[in-house]
Amino acid sequence: MRSKTLILICNQFPFGHGETFISNEFNYLHSAFDKVVILSRTDETVQTRQVPNDVELFKISPKSNLFQKIKFLFILVSDRQRVKGLLKHEESSVRSIFKKPATDSQKRKMKHDLFKALEIKNYIEKKIIPKTGTNVVVYSYWQNSSALSGVFLKQDKLCNQAISRAHRGDLYFDVQSDKYLSFRKYISEYSDKLFFIADDGKKYQSGLLGQKYLSFSVSKLGTEKVEESNNKKKEDNLVLVSCSNIIPVKRVHLIVEALSKLSEINIKWVHFGGGILEKEIKKQAEYLLSTKKNICYEFMGKTNNPLIHKYYAENHVDLFINVSESEGIPVSIMEAMSYNIPVIATNAGGSGEIVDNVCGRLIEKNISSDVLSTIISEELNKKNKGLLAFDKWETYYCAEKNYTNFISEIKQLYEN
Repeated sequence: MRSKTLILICNQFPFGHGETFISNEFNYLHSAFDKVVILSRTDETVQTRQVPNDVELFKISPKSNLFQKIKFLFILVSDRQRVKGLLKHEESSVRSIFKKPATDSQKRKMKHDLFKALEIKNYIEKKIIPKTGTNVVVYSYWQNSSALSGVFLKQDKLCNQAISRAHRGDLYFDVQSDKYLSFRKYISEYSDKLFFIADDGKKYQSGLLGQKYLSFSVSKLGTEKVEESNNKKKEDNLVLVSCSNIIPVKRVHLIVEALSKLSEINIKWVHFGGGILEKEIKKQAEYLLSTKKNICYEFMGKTNNPLIHKYYAENHVDLFINVSESEGIPVSIMEAMSYNIPVIATNAGGSGEIVDNVCGRLIEKNISSDVLSTIISEELNKKNKGLLAFDKWETYYCAEKNYTNFISEIKQLYEN
């Protein structure tokens, strides 16, 4: 790749505890570009992930203070024709998608998101571009206001390419409380590339907008197998692992309910992750599982990613389970499969692209705890799927392969 700078816009990385999966990709990005700048939309002050010393870090608050709101009013007045045209375009898009005019709630949301996009664009223009010049690729890790800001920078000739990824919460309308995400048609039309992390995402947005766009591409995430699996500790019980935030969409309660119905096999269940429902799930587990002699369990809480890899490398795990109601494509599943662990997963989002009945078991989203308990029992008694899970990971979700291909696509954009 010729001399080029990358501006990566993300929500937290390398601050806070979110976006842990960016670390896998970032090493490849850093090697491919002469200079990398990260703009984090966060108020977090503690840097929790190390990046090379030559990477410049910038932060912009995701919240809007009074000064920023006044500044936006100035932008509205000074560039009112552009703003008016953008809102008109989005209202037309809403009418096309929902078959009716935009509601007041949708209009408020599109104005808010437009404000944030213009705010980010203005920050990059004033604070970052003077240092990097315009020979840059602006890469938004999420299809949101950050991606829209990249489009604006491209249109104003302040960067050469504007690209974005699309995952789950930034893609599927039905996971939003108001069933709406703004400016998706505009981002699709004017981005140089929009990289979906799963085929399901590309299919969904194409169907939503009623057409396929030249910008659409699929570039799957990937993981590294960072620990070698030597001398694994073998438990007396069969080991079942889950790894997710304990929040409503992850439905960890289903695992507890399913385990409570099992009595014929001895199981140790280990869960990595915390969240707003953690206390509630722990109480449920104590009530339903604590008196069962064949079930033991351990909540590991929020756990740094290297420690999860270390656990997989040092402990024999018979089965991984994910019963989420909605997904992009879970990195936690990729990590488990890289350690020869077969997976049970709901057919949500792109999960059906990584899990099948060869390397694990794909189950329906509306599964009952009774049926789930039977499937857990069946899969724990199968001993030949671990190597098949590893083969699936190595073929389709290996970081080295996927991120090398991703950077090649970016390079083609630049060279063309």
